[in-house]
Amino acid sequence: MEFLPFDNPKLMKLVPTEKVLRGAREGSLSCLMELNDRLVLKDAVYREHHAGILDITFQNLDKASRAERPGFYHRVTFITLSSLVAITRWCKQEPVSSPIRVTTALKLFDSCKGYIYSSLWMFTCPLDPGIVPEQEGVHIGAHTVVCALFSMLLEVFPRILPELVKDPNMQAVVLLLWIGSKNGKPLMYSGSRRHPDPNVDQTEIAMDIFHQVAMEDMASMVEAIMEERVCPLATFVQATVRRMKFLTRLGSIKRLAYLRHPTIEISNARITVVVTDRLMSANAILYSLFMAHEAPRTYIRILSTLADTALHLKLPSFNNTFEFQLGRIIELTQLASYVVDWPTRTSSSVLNNIKSIMKGGAIKLLGHCYPFLRPDNAQGLDACDKIFKTLRAYALYPQILPLFLREMEWGEIAEGDDEPNPRQALVVDTCNTLEAMLGPFLLSDARQWLCDNLQHKAGSAYPPSRVCSGCQSVAYCSRDCQEMDWNALHRAECPHLARVHLEREASRAGYSFATRSFHANALRFQFDFYETEMMGPNSTTTEVATSGLLTRVHLFALAKGDNDTAAQSTPSISDYHDETSYLIPGYLKSRFEAFVSTFKQMNEGILDRDSTALEELSDLGSARLTETRICLGDVDVNLILLLRKSRDIKCVYDPVEGRSKVDIMGSLAYLCQKRELWVTSLE
Repeated sequence: MEFLPFDNPKLMKLVPTEKVLRGAREGSLSCLMELNDRLVLKDAVYREHHAGILDITFQNLDKASRAERPGFYHRVTFITLSSLVAITRWCKQEPVSSPIRVTTALKLFDSCKGYIYSSLWMFTCPLDPGIVPEQEGVHIGAHTVVCALFSMLLEVFPRILPELVKDPNMQAVVLLLWIGSKNGKPLMYSGSRRHPDPNVDQTEIAMDIFHQVAMEDMASMVEAIMEERVCPLATFVQATVRRMKFLTRLGSIKRLAYLRHPTIEISNARITVVVTDRLMSANAILYSLFMAHEAPRTYIRILSTLADTALHLKLPSFNNTFEFQLGRIIELTQLASYVVDWPTRTSSSVLNNIKSIMKGGAIKLLGHCYPFLRPDNAQGLDACDKIFKTLRAYALYPQILPLFLREMEWGEIAEGDDEPNPRQALVVDTCNTLEAMLGPFLLSDARQWLCDNLQHKAGSAYPPSRVCSGCQSVAYCSRDCQEMDWNALHRAECPHLARVHLEREASRAGYSFATRSFHANALRFQFDFYETEMMGPNSTTTEVATSGLLTRVHLFALAKGDNDTAAQSTPSISDYHDETSYLIPGYLKSRFEAFVSTFKQMNEGILDRDSTALEELSDLGSARLTETRICLGDVDVNLILLLRKSRDIKCVYDPVEGRSKVDIMGSLAYLCQKRELWVTSLE
């Protein structure tokens, strides 16, 4: 090699480019550094020597992969990848039809395995003592140059993504970028001199690269994660949740108002939420790990914080100030609708998870979104509906109800808005219904007046004090009732109920007798109220909907009449029997048959009457059959009540007479696979 002033950077600037190329071809680190500087600063260098520069670049990458001096070639690889960044940036400025750009693109497409492997090698090769690795095994230099390279490639040559994803090493590279951290915080790609406004940068580059590669081939990404090619599963999940935690600290959020496009925080939140949602949907183990690390609560808390900040920005005096806030808050609400759905995909600890996201700010986020809802904003309405209806469905549980009502305090202002909100009726009616009908049951013993003996005699009711020690699923008011039910029904069903109880307790997904009693009393109270106040004593309606809290009420069958619309739409008791029996577990069919049989016996003489005799009836029967469906994660709880006219038995709560219009004669609860129809019944 001819003499070159390697130790003098200033003199190296004077060396002709041809000599620098020769030195770089022979592996001179100084010549490689000088060539990289010229590629960055002088556009003409690559235009005049593009063929030689490409050959040198990929030649050095190949040497590094077979190097006996990994510490030295770590520097060589870093500089070479930096040169590829400069080359790609040069192509960005050239016309698409430029011959040099086309030649470069073909070379980059054909040689993608080379620089993918080199990128992975930079993260894993041993270093010289002078190069200090960052915490958790990620090198700042490698992270920076690899982010810059793939970000520029995907921006300039979007069609290269399928080629990159074909290489299994690409999944490993982006996983290393994703989990990279320093001092417990996610690494960010940034130059030494940042713009004074940190939010003018695009989305955090490592996140964006991971997102594009994962969305292109989610199956391969899940496979790489599950095989732990880069890190243990727990480490990956922790790194993902950690990325979400630090989003609000990435820049000065006060400058959000000056940006027309989504800010860096919101863009990064979108990437993290979407990636997490896809991974949780693709693999049950990943789902369990994310839930164990409280991902829903963390994500909701960050999204709510961002919405709160965006809502209270000191906006400049633009004509479209409303649109600035609208776009950001609606987008955050859409992301929250993904997160709220996560706990409902399983029955395990679903109520605890629902409570945690409420505390994290899910309903508060709805309060931020509510004033911006307009009839023509379909995206905002859909996101708001999904969050509100999901949380409302779980407000029927006694451990959720107080928190839901407390968090929904903002709903009170909806009633006085000058301009009607498209969701005003939904919010106000729900709040009023919950406060008026369910609230009182929290102040007293919700288990009162519920005995699982179907033959329980009227007038002898006491609070249930005897729970079956075998299955922990049924309770009775007295020893006599327990013995009577054991001989009639429970002897056969107890072993099956015990097995189900143990299985659900093991998965922390039990549906307790106390909760069933709460639901039964709440359902009875609603039936009383709506029959008296809304339907009237002679109503023939068999369907009652009250803000989605009561699914349906079956009274008795009427003969079909030509001019009687209500009668025509009324199902017979046999139709109801056929509809319901196939859903009920086999070990509970005997109890269900007893329910229907008792209902028929108590309403004998009425079931056979035709529609012309309705006016003569002052009483619709001595027994009422009521059914509701309550969400519990990925299953539904179906609750059937057999009601009878009250016989001087004081109920838990009645603000008018202090007694119940109807009494619970018996109850039956069973679980079945979640039926998506429950969403439509909430309207």
